[in-house]
Amino acid sequence: RLGAYQEALANLERARKICERIGHHADLASILTGLGNVELLLGDYASAIRRQDRAAEILRALGQRRRRAATLGNLGLVCLRLGETERALALQEEALAAARKLGLRRTVLLNRWGIALARIALDDPEAAREQVRLAAEEIDASVAGLDDVAGPDAREVWAGLFDVGVLAAVQLEDVEQAFQFMESGRARSLLD
Repeated sequence: RLGAYQEALANLERARKICERIGHHADLASILTGLGNVELLLGDYASAIRRQDRAAEILRALGQRRRRAATLGNLGLVCLRLGETERALALQEEALAAARKLGLRRTVLLNRWGIALARIALDDPEAAREQVRLAAEEIDASVAGLDDVAGPDAREVWAGLFDVGVLAAVQLEDVEQAFQFMESGRARSLLD
């Protein structure tokens, strides 16, 4: 049920205990990520960071580089909300490098947004604009093969990415780039 965060926390906490007891580490990492996401929604950023940190460590130990790259990006966004801007930037850059190496287009784009937001927080708008520009180039290159990139839910995934691009461009006061993201998203939806 939507909005039942306390119930979700209780269920995830029960699942966490079971996974720890039976030594199911891959599932434990997923559950910790879920707990962190719910805690983030509830505004408990410190707990969210602890959960995401632990999930990233488990994934590193298991050699699950794809999932770890996404988890590092999530952790970077939580750190940004807590004002840990330098750490957020470092996490986003580490996640970006891993995602690029693994060919994870969506994760690359999300990390570029995360880096742009961290650069805004560090009062470095030029570096933030460069990340948004690079992300826009990658979106343009990727749109042609959209269904191959993200499966049947591709339109929703890419619509979300266009939305994030608009938000990042607006925060950078780059009206032209914001307009380009809006038009690209609108054009894609009309094609569908």
